[in-house]
Amino acid sequence: MRDAFLIVAELERAGLKMDFERVETAAYMEMALDAKAWDFIICDARLPDFGWLDALAIYKGKGLDIPFILVSNSWDEELAVERIKAGVHEYVLKDSLPRLPAAVERELRSAHERRSRNMTPSQHQQG
Repeated sequence: MRDAFLIVAELERAGLKMDFERVETAAYMEMALDAKAWDFIICDARLPDFGWLDALAIYKGKGLDIPFILVSNSWDEELAVERIKAGVHEYVLKDSLPRLPAAVERELRSAHERRSRNMTPSQHQQG
């Protein structure tokens, strides 16, 4: 629980205003994603009963195109590449949390650009 508050504090210190919800089970994640539209997801790489792969599967199952950022205690380049290939947008070390706000902002821009590219001409005229 402490890590979640450290993450939120780091994002708020950087000026990002947000609502957040901490979930620890697949059922709670499903409910949180159904309850409202979220701008991004930050997931701890090591949750005791609900792993990042489970969270990523729910995220993908919802068809979301928002940043999915993984926060981890350790760096292993091979593991990081594997996680990115699995669908994680960014990988940030807990020891480097000051890097997190820039990663969130960069991934939010990327998601916006992806959505803009995928819009039809009539959607561009409406938006």
